[in-house]
Amino acid sequence: MKRRLSILVAVYLVCLACVLALFHAPAHTAVDLASLNDAAMTAKDENWDAKRLAAELDHAYERMAAQKQSRNMELETGLIALLTVFCGALAAALVRIERRMIRPFRQMESFAQQVASGNLDVPLAIDKANSFGAFTESFDLMRTELARAREAEQRANASKKELIASLSHDIKTPMASIRATSELMAATARSDKQRSQAETIVAKADQVICLVDNLFDSTMRELQELAVHPQELSSRDIVAMLSKADYEKAVVFGDVPDCLIYADPNRLQQVFDNILANSYKYAETDIAVSASLEDDMLVVDINDHGAGVEANELPLLTNKFYRGKNAKEKKGFGLGLYNAASFMEGMEGGLECFNKPDGFTVRLMFTLV
Repeated sequence: MKRRLSILVAVYLVCLACVLALFHAPAHTAVDLASLNDAAMTAKDENWDAKRLAAELDHAYERMAAQKQSRNMELETGLIALLTVFCGALAAALVRIERRMIRPFRQMESFAQQVASGNLDVPLAIDKANSFGAFTESFDLMRTELARAREAEQRANASKKELIASLSHDIKTPMASIRATSELMAATARSDKQRSQAETIVAKADQVICLVDNLFDSTMRELQELAVHPQELSSRDIVAMLSKADYEKAVVFGDVPDCLIYADPNRLQQVFDNILANSYKYAETDIAVSASLEDDMLVVDINDHGAGVEANELPLLTNKFYRGKNAKEKKGFGLGLYNAASFMEGMEGGLECFNKPDGFTVRLMFTLV
């Protein structure tokens, strides 16, 4: 718009300069021969002398020049006024066209680019006084409906993926119990047939666990985090959840102070399942659980007596899909501690991993009510 107005001003100035040059150029005024002849005859009849004749001619010439100058000034003023009015009207028309037609279409162009890029949060400015007000309002309604539809689709997909991830992880715990029991049956079988049957159960349990791991992994790749809904829980619930997760009966409990904490029972159960499963897999020792109150937090330490983790790997243990050097021969996807840390953060707590002289410790911190 500024460019158009600049061009219009330039055209106006050029036209104005042409008008001024036309009316202020040196004029070669033609002498009215008829008037001079009449003056000469009058002078001859009345016996005027030459000086008086010259004065009369000069006076007549001045009157003619003044009349011409007056007519030129009137014509110049009229042309300038007409040119000014025309350019002003044209400028007003350009401003109106820019405001009422061109600007709304430019906004529509920007709006269409935002929608095409998937950004449905930027509304389209609506001027109901504009001729295109109803038109732009329809497009903004379309954006709103698209945003609602996408949000509903995302919620539905997230719910389905969350359900799949929760079920796949919950299936692992009973399958691990079935596998451990079947291994015990195979070890204590009284006949080869019983031993073979028990080993078949172990093999099938491993197959189901592998399938569940694959399902959980593919779901978690799409669902970056599962919803966490903290609520008030008693610290006694921690003991019950750990006992539920301890299918190898390797946990030795210490004292747990009575208190109320913020936690999601479903997600906390998954945290304990992951931590104990890692201890079973990598340490294969007894697991000591202790708890204490520190700075308005309940701190729970889960300590095994294995070889621990190399110091340079400790900060990486809660990264997604990270697996340490000691995990090369073990099955897994590097999601256990990643999920546990994410869940603890969602419950307004925290998770830390560190080595101790007698093994490896996972520390869980819970906010007190």
